[in-house]
Amino acid sequence: MQNKELVRKDEHIVRLFLYEKKEENFMKKEIRVLVVEPMRKPYVKTIPDTLEAINQVIEGDCMQVVPLYGMNIKNAVIVCNDDGKLRGLPLNRLLCDKNGNPYDVIAGTFFLTGVDGEDFCSLTDDQVQELFTLYEYPELIFSTENGFFKISIDPIQSETDE
Repeated sequence: MQNKELVRKDEHIVRLFLYEKKEENFMKKEIRVLVVEPMRKPYVKTIPDTLEAINQVIEGDCMQVVPLYGMNIKNAVIVCNDDGKLRGLPLNRLLCDKNGNPYDVIAGTFFLTGVDGEDFCSLTDDQVQELFTLYEYPELIFSTENGFFKISIDPIQSETDE
């Protein structure tokens, strides 16, 4: 994995990574992530740590956002669709600063994963529990001239929940 761009915005770091797959060094590794779909509860999923698998989950190009919400959850990042808002994907969850003020919104499905340096790794049980609690309730998100606001709602039942 090689750093492509590093941007600093309101104490939040957005990293775009360019994955390089070298056949001689490529080992398939699986990672345990927490997937968050619009209007649904999060769920744990194990996926291959490949660009193809990541893009399949988020339905597009990969973007990595380091969440710095003032939480005690360390070594975890959000991986979301790079152009979800431009493609008109459903608004999913708000991104908030350390004071809880919304500064942006994620559109489309995203997942949370652990990080070890610049590599993705599986979330720990404690991270899964904390992140599930944080993202448990879907959000109806509205954009106004004063910024974003949300209403938390009950999730839509998925076929696997029944």
